[in-house]
Amino acid sequence: MCQLEFCEANKTYPAPHLETLEPYENKAETQYESASQNNNGDLLDAITNNIIDSDILIRTYFHQFISALEDIHSQGIAHLNLKLENLVLSTDFMLEIENFENAQYIADGYMETRGSQGYRAQEVINEECEDLEAADVYSAGVILYALKAKKFPFVEIDQGDCINVKDYALFVKNNEGFWKNKNILMGDEKFFDEEFRRLINGMLERNVAKRFNIEQIKESEWFQGPVLSDEALKKEMKMKYEAKISN
Repeated sequence: MCQLEFCEANKTYPAPHLETLEPYENKAETQYESASQNNNGDLLDAITNNIIDSDILIRTYFHQFISALEDIHSQGIAHLNLKLENLVLSTDFMLEIENFENAQYIADGYMETRGSQGYRAQEVINEECEDLEAADVYSAGVILYALKAKKFPFVEIDQGDCINVKDYALFVKNNEGFWKNKNILMGDEKFFDEEFRRLINGMLERNVAKRFNIEQIKESEWFQGPVLSDEALKKEMKMKYEAKISN
């Protein structure tokens, strides 16, 4: 089982301004402008150190993530390299997206890169990706699962002539069995509740035409659950980071 090298409605968060620079060929080089510096690490650091350890923290950061991703897409850009390492925490513990070197215009209609292992949809692996927004949604689904489980939902195995995505066939063909196995793996038959499973199912849907879009994500029951205010989030995260340093 692939682990992350160690073993997020109700509120819309303001996303930083996205500046689109001159494109090189078909790629859109983009960057966020932010008054703060990102010196509290990334989400991989946060879950590695067991700092993001509750559903309300996961949902709060997922709200910020989806708000920023929606802002990017609204400007005609797909990120195409979404992963925990590219979601960073600013000095006030707000989430920001970085690393736009693989970004493209959504209107390009064909993904030129193959994404990051573990975070990419089947159509990206097969070099058949034409819906760039849907590719970002799939990666966001993997990130949400990883925030909750501290493990990836699937494992890519390079078999030379093809890449086998372990557990994805089960996810598609026997979804109930997939989630039963994952709950057993987590040691709790109710670890992934029904609302969470429905959201992940929608975001990781094999059929791109049926995959959730951002509006459907925001309308989902799990997303509509409680989140922390900005001030409560800062207070809790500061306390957790100070405790980590003192240890």
